[in-house]
Amino acid sequence: MKWDEDIFGLEYGLALFNIVVVPDFDMEPVEKKSSNIFNPKLVLASPQSAAVADYTAILGIIDPE
Repeated sequence: MKWDEDIFGLEYGLALFNIVVVPDFDMEPVEKKSSNIFNPKLVLASPQSAAVADYTAILGIIDPE
């Protein structure tokens, strides 16, 4: 958000932004003004067990956010 403020002059307007990860959250990410809510499978990956498809899915969710 600092990047948006510095580059585009866009002020966020709140003191805090939360990224919330909820187990068994079976929806697309939910965006609110002060937070984004995600399923952990679409945010977190372990290099020991994640496949390329897992990373691709994470990028597909996180990138537009």
